[in-house]
Amino acid sequence: MGSSWIVEHRCTQCGAPITLEEADRYFACPFCRVRICLTTDDHFRYYLQPMDNPPEEIFYVPFWRVRGIWFICDDELEIKSSIVDATYCGFHGGPYPESLGLRPQALKLRFAGPESGSIFPEPPQEFNSIFERVEGGLPHNHISNLPVRVFHKSFLGEKVSIVYAPFFLKNRALHDGILGKPLKALRDGMSNVPPQGSIGRPLTVIPAMCPECGSDLEGGRDSIVFFCRNCNKAWYLTKNNLERKGFLVLNGNQEATSYLPFWRIKAQVDGLKVQTMADLARLANLPVVVREEWESTGLFFWVPGFKVHASLFLRLARLLTLHQPGDFVDHEEPLDAPQPVSLPVDDASDSITVIIASLIAMKKRIWPSLESVTISQLHADLVYIPFQEQEGDYFNPSLKISVPKNSLKFGQNL
Repeated sequence: MGSSWIVEHRCTQCGAPITLEEADRYFACPFCRVRICLTTDDHFRYYLQPMDNPPEEIFYVPFWRVRGIWFICDDELEIKSSIVDATYCGFHGGPYPESLGLRPQALKLRFAGPESGSIFPEPPQEFNSIFERVEGGLPHNHISNLPVRVFHKSFLGEKVSIVYAPFFLKNRALHDGILGKPLKALRDGMSNVPPQGSIGRPLTVIPAMCPECGSDLEGGRDSIVFFCRNCNKAWYLTKNNLERKGFLVLNGNQEATSYLPFWRIKAQVDGLKVQTMADLARLANLPVVVREEWESTGLFFWVPGFKVHASLFLRLARLLTLHQPGDFVDHEEPLDAPQPVSLPVDDASDSITVIIASLIAMKKRIWPSLESVTISQLHADLVYIPFQEQEGDYFNPSLKISVPKNSLKFGQNL
């Protein structure tokens, strides 16, 4: 997966120029030191700066940008995963390019807000309508010509944004608004009317200050959970504000050097019997005797709260869901070196079906039932698990799980 796109922005406090990465949701201005959280009510929107003094009026065309991991469970009885990082024109079938290619990586973006003074049209195709185009470009769709039956598919770490590219029309030809070069002659019947739109939507800018005590909040650049070290409270970044988020800390019985976040989710699973510990033991065909008390012991699904590659994500989720840790401790002091939470809880809930698929022992008999499985999140806890650093890994000796440090760096680009 390519490197993150670069976004030019200005501090909302002092107006100083700031360079952000596309995934940044938190920054501290190097000039006035103000700390800011960025959010939006639907999708982040960017635009590419057009050429100076274009010969005709510039108009903008929206492109959907999709980045994440696609999971497929099919009748070959294996979980296939593909990294998706692509752009798709919001005006499918028109005279415009199907993709932006490498251009957003080579050029700097800007937020498509009212301050730009430009008109930005809404994509006529909603994001869900381009999923077939996304899926059609995945590698496993070209491996075999034999039809396969798909039992489940899901998109993890979903990062969807809109990028506006500039164009202009001259002599009945579409021209690139950045280089000024002609791209495509308009055939008879093709509209020469640029798409209409409105002034860009403003970002929601939230001061990174504790809503309770007013102290500065701390977090990673791509984090969606922020900590106040003064009152030891966590705050979750929503579409329009900061909401208080309680958190649990697992007892590690050792000196921790870092804490990794996980979502502990209680969910209603319809279409498959998997609500209790006994159900899990039967589903995974565990080599244990199912205890009577397990029949009434509720089941929690454990999902990493950070982004990593597909195989490690499923391994961690599977191990912790099977283990069902529950020994929590009171942690009155601020956590040392907590890993940023970069996977929203709703995305974590969306991954539960593929986690269940990875736990099923008798796949040939049970996987077809995945087609009718629906998941409803009932409750979610944010849990921090203590880890020790060992060379290139984070290791928890009690749970006997390790997480390579490099995988966390890789996950920042998912």
